[in-house]
Amino acid sequence: MSLIILEKDISKINKKKLYCNNIYEDGRTCKEIGSFKLKQKMINDDDDLRTYRNVYQKLLLRTRRNPDNIQYQKEFEKFKENNRKMREKLDKGKVIYEEYVEWLNGI
Repeated sequence: MSLIILEKDISKINKKKLYCNNIYEDGRTCKEIGSFKLKQKMINDDDDLRTYRNVYQKLLLRTRRNPDNIQYQKEFEKFKENNRKMREKLDKGKVIYEEYVEWLNGI
């Protein structure tokens, strides 16, 4: 059985209804694992999204591996806040996408 994703405007579809309740693999339904697989595919296909994910995971893991290092926690929180601000600027057109990606690559 293969995972089928509808070819419609996903923003107009209730995402919980996007996947069926059939067992897909390991006893889990399409609904339980479909969105995860879609996100993984998007990350693998988009270099910029992969860059964001890599930066986020690097900072998160560094924080978790060193829970006593407050500096790492502060840097991670600062990154999340700065990323939120950059995404808002991007959405409002105050920065272009290439500037956002350049900012991510500089971290």
